[in-house]
Amino acid sequence: MSKQDIRTAWPDLKAAVQPETRWMAVEQEAHAAMTKFRYFQVSVDHCIYIQTTKNWTSIITMHVDDMLGCTSSKREMRQLKKGLESVFNIKDMGEAHCLLRVSISHDRVSRTISLSQTAYVTTIVKCYKMQYTFLVHTPLDQVFTYPNLCA
Repeated sequence: MSKQDIRTAWPDLKAAVQPETRWMAVEQEAHAAMTKFRYFQVSVDHCIYIQTTKNWTSIITMHVDDMLGCTSSKREMRQLKKGLESVFNIKDMGEAHCLLRVSISHDRVSRTISLSQTAYVTTIVKCYKMQYTFLVHTPLDQVFTYPNLCA
């Protein structure tokens, strides 16, 4: 799993263009590039592209100027990066450990990938000053009773 950052400032778009319009153009350019590389856009989430052959599967997710690529082999990852570099000015960020506040960990021996939002949840808890509240484990103890919140 590898993370890329699109570094191109998209100079063909005028600076006066609103950011939303600029990113729509980027999205269209990215879509054109991915279909050129024979990736198919996932119908339920248009920021995910998949390519499957008899030898490998590649998945790319895109969010604004971040890309996360996941391939079946190192050879396919090299080909993917080479293809992306032919279209985009990208910076290879190396192996992905975090994306959109989601921590990513790999266990190559057991061939698993784990995702965690612990840091994000901790941020939310601190934002609402709930870090000192008491914990209640679920399923709840049978002796635990909720206070009457409707009174």
